[in-house]
Order: sequence, then C-alpha cells, then structure tokens
Amino acid sequence: MSPMSTPGAPQQQGDGDPRRWAPFPVQDWSTMPVTEPYAYVDPDWGPPASTGEPAQRTGSGSTDRRSGWLPLAASIMVTVLVAGGLFVATRAGGSAAGTAAATYLPADGSARYLQQQTSIGDQSTTSSHVAESARQTGALVLGGLDFTLGSKVLGSVGGIDHLDRMQFWRTTSTMIGNLGNSQQHLRVYRVDGPVELVAESSQSGADVYSPALLELPAHVGVGDSWSSEGSVGSRRYRSDLRAGPAEPGCLRVNGTIVESTTAGQAISTRTVSRTWCEHRGVTVEETVRGDVVTRLEAGIRPAADPTLRTVAEDWVWSDPAGWRRRDFDLLSADQSLGTGPMTGAPAQVAPVITASGLIFRTTNGDDIVATTPKTVDRWTSLWRMHPGGTVLSVAAFGDVVVATTSGREVVAYSDAGVRLWSLRLEDVAFWSPVRIDDRRVAVADAAGSVLAVDLLTGAESWRTSVGAQVSGPVVANSDTVVVFDAGGAATALDAGTGKERWSADLPAERAALLGDIVVVRNAATLQALDLRTGRHRWLLAQTGTMDDLQPFGDTVVAATQLGTVVVDEQGTVVQRLPAYERLTVVGDTIVGWGPKTAEFRDQEWRVRATIDTPDVDLVRSLPATLAYRQGVLVFGRNWTFSSWSDEP
Repeated sequence: MSPMSTPGAPQQQGDGDPRRWAPFPVQDWSTMPVTEPYAYVDPDWGPPASTGEPAQRTGSGSTDRRSGWLPLAASIMVTVLVAGGLFVATRAGGSAAGTAAATYLPADGSARYLQQQTSIGDQSTTSSHVAESARQTGALVLGGLDFTLGSKVLGSVGGIDHLDRMQFWRTTSTMIGNLGNSQQHLRVYRVDGPVELVAESSQSGADVYSPALLELPAHVGVGDSWSSEGSVGSRRYRSDLRAGPAEPGCLRVNGTIVESTTAGQAISTRTVSRTWCEHRGVTVEETVRGDVVTRLEAGIRPAADPTLRTVAEDWVWSDPAGWRRRDFDLLSADQSLGTGPMTGAPAQVAPVITASGLIFRTTNGDDIVATTPKTVDRWTSLWRMHPGGTVLSVAAFGDVVVATTSGREVVAYSDAGVRLWSLRLEDVAFWSPVRIDDRRVAVADAAGSVLAVDLLTGAESWRTSVGAQVSGPVVANSDTVVVFDAGGAATALDAGTGKERWSADLPAERAALLGDIVVVRNAATLQALDLRTGRHRWLLAQTGTMDDLQPFGDTVVAATQLGTVVVDEQGTVVQRLPAYERLTVVGDTIVGWGPKTAEFRDQEWRVRATIDTPDVDLVRSLPATLAYRQGVLVFGRNWTFSSWSDEP
C-alpha cells in the first residue's frame, strides 16, 4: 500500500471538544478550586493495609541450586553492582554537609500520609494527603520543577553558577480522593548547610523567596533564635523564629512571618509552630492567619479505593489505512505560573498509558510525570511522583501505575498521582511487574525473590525464591508464573500459592506465553515448554539478534534483525515476514516497526496499511512505541512525540 499522507497541523480545538479521548482534555488552572496552602508533614510510614490473610513464603531462600552461569550473568552482575551503589546513595539521602539541620531531613523517596484540618471560627474541614520527598543535587532539582517555577528558583539561588554544588529537598503533597484535579503542593528547600525555603507552589498561588526563608540554621539547637528577610514576589517578608524543646529527637520551632509592601505597610502576619523530627522532616505544623487556623499532622493511609480500575478495556482499532500522523509537544504546567517548555529530559524507561488515557513518562531526575492533552498539538504535565532513587521500570494496570526503583522498592500510584503503597524488595527489580490476574501482579528481583502483590493494597499473597539471580524475563497468567535466572534455568510457579511446579535448564533472552506453552528465545533457537509439566514441546532454529517476541492470536511472532517468523502452538512456521525492530499488538492487528516504515497486518497476515517513518528514530535501547485506544504513539529522545491514529 502507499504510505499514509502527513497533513499539516490541524486547527486547534476548544477546551470542551467532545472528541478528546482522555478524561482530562484540558487542565484550566483558573477553574480549579482554591484551598488553603498546606505544608509538608512527615509521620511514620506504615505497612500496607492487612488483607486479613498472612503472606505465604515458600522456596529455598538464598541457596544457589544452579550451575553453569551464562555470559549474560556478568553483565547482569555489573548492573546489580551499579544499582547497589545507587541504593547506597539513595539511602544516604545526599547528606547536606553533615550539619545539625540536615539530620531533620527525610530520605529521598520517603512518603508520609497526613491529615489537614482548616478551621474558620467554629467551622472546619479536613482532608487527607500523601507527601513525597526528593533529595537532589544541582540541576536535577530544576528538572523536577515546571519551567516557570524552576526559572524563578534559579533566580533566587543566584543563577546557574555553582548550581552543581547546591543540594535541595523538594516535597510534593498530593490530595487523596480528588480524582481529576491536580491538587499538589510543592515546596523547594536549599539544604547544603541550613534548611532554607526557596519556593512553594499550589493552586492558590506560587511564592519564591529571595533570599530564601531560613527554616533551620545549620547548627540549630534548643534555645536558638533567628530571623531572615527579603522579597517574596512583589512583597517583602520578615521571619522571626526560635527553637524550643519537643519530644526526644525533635525540635519545636515557633515564630511569625510578616509580609508587607515595599513601603513597609504590613499585609499579613502568620504565626507558625512546626515540629521537626530527625530523619522525618516536619511532623506537625500549625499556622494561624487571622481567624484561619490550619493544622497538619500524621494521618493514616486510607483504605484502597475499590472503584479504582486495575484492568483496562480491550481496544478495537479502526482501519489504519485511514489514519493520519500528528506531532505533539509536551509542556510543563505550573498550577499558578502557567506553562513553559518541559524541563529535564526523558529517561530510558518505557512510557505507559492508563485506562483513563493519561501517559506517564519518567524524567532523568527520576520523577514520574502524568501528562494529558491540552490542545490538538500540545500535551501538558499534570502531576509529579517521586518514588525515590532511580526509576528502573514502570508498568500500567488499568489506572494503577507500578514502578520499581534502585532503592529496592516497588511503588504503586493511582492515575491521580496518589501513592497507594510501597513494598521493600530483597534487591533491585530491573524488569517491569507482569499481570497475574485482574488484581495481582508478579514482581521478581535480582536476588531471586518472586512475589505476588495486590494492585490496590500492596499486600503479598505469596513470596518465594528461585535460588539464583533472576536475569529476566518474567511471564505470567492467572495459573502460572515463569521466571528465568542467570544460572540458565526456567522455573514455573503456581500463581495461586507460589509453589514450584517445575524447573528446566533453559536460558532465555525473551519469553512469551501462548496457550499451554511458554515460548523461549535462547541463543539462536526458539523453544517451547509445556506450561504444566516443563517438558520440551518443540525447537526451531532462528538466527539473528532478537528484537521482539509477542503472542498474537493463536501464534507467537519472533522478530529479529534478519527476519520475522510466525509460529503456531505446534511449532509450525506459518508465516515469514520482513525484519522488524519492534512489535505492537492490539486486538486483531499487529504492527511491525522497521527502521523506515511500519506495517499494519491483520490475523491473516495481510498488510492493512504501511506508514513511512523516516524521521522516527526507533533506538533499540528506548522502548519508544505505545498503543492507545485510537492508534499508536512513538516517542524519541526528547519530549516531542508522534501519533498515527483516527483522531480528527
């Protein structure tokens, strides 16, 4: 077929365009409800909510029952060592010069639930929030802020000079139970000596302090008092604070913050009381402004929202022959200061899409950013999440997004940016969690631990060990989880109990489930094992570097640099196709992505459409293609991306 045409940019659609497929077609900040500003609170992080059933632990612990390590194991070990270094750096929290003030800062990626009560006279309202901490050095902090806010922060700290020597602490508080609105409150502190508030931003406004407001002197102690003054926007400010005793390991800081005009006329006075505790930040805060009293303190994690979708609907594409290309820019959007270019750079982690139509992308500063359409050719950031450390993988299950990190954790969020739960692992997990059933996913880490986790609560239904370093991949269905380790073995686990069903000597580069077999790419062969018994079913020779392996209908499609073969469950090659670098499967359509073109084929292997992609760089290290309800998206090395779809 002839390539699809690429028309010019379409005319812009209004904010109320009914054709928009995402649930948040435009985020008009001016229409968002305004709430009283609130501060970061850092209560103790609690364990996942109990499901009433104890987690089952099976397996052989850390005993290595494998032999004959593959050459692949060497590269895996190097990666593990690197990740181990990242883990140590993460837990060190990027200590701020070892000062007394630094001991009050929480670690990177720590999260706390809190409750806010706002009272006006005898009327009061309460709300729940979850707050995350980011500890970053130098320019990384700017990559974690929207462009407009980041520019002002840069001006406050003296510009780009010596930025690499500065250390920052960013807190992001997200309102719980406010699906569809970006209710986040950001604070940015400079912490390479004292703790100084540089900026804060919420829907009710953005304030940047110059010089920064001194929260804790570097060598703060009980009985100390201090003051700071400068400008905040077009106003002047002066703070007078003092430190008093509190419970062991904590300080209670009381005082006032007065804002005035440049001529010295007072505008507002806030009386503040904050309890700072070692390694936890601010645990209690009370602010009095006139007759408005706001108090924040430790809260409990709310029960999982049972209406949160963990499964997306099946997509049915229209005829791709009628699709057209559209190109998009991604903008960053501060809730008060407006939009600007997207900051930082995308990380080499695959973007994911939720059932609600939001695209989650990872930044080189290790934030996960939710994005949504703004106009016909631009998307904007909605909210940011920071699970801590380096984000190694991200996967979406309905409207739940699950990430693994170098901090040896797996962390889950709702599509509204709310952290649902966090779970410790034995070691880092380089591979994305995979679905077991509608509510559970399987996670495997480099130490050989494999666990089944509830998507909404984080509760483990079982945890076991395969006794050797997991080198990937992991595949699963509601009956069986299959794990491949660096010792060259495939292990099948019962998806309900975690008990081992069988083990076979079979190293794997890639794997896919097809009916009652698991198909494995090993060196220059495709092999199939019976999913119930582990017995070998068939073996085929296949040369060329493996690019992708995907089930499609009642076949499995194996793409290499030398060609692509389609194999049925009996091991018969039913079709030979051109070489593809990536495969995308949706319903009855498969897309084979080549270096310059992409072919859309049906289940009879007929080409339904061909599109030219001469300017799309499908770098093998970047999982750059993503299916969505109305077509496919292609991402490159920067924040721009393209779609081929039937969207008007």
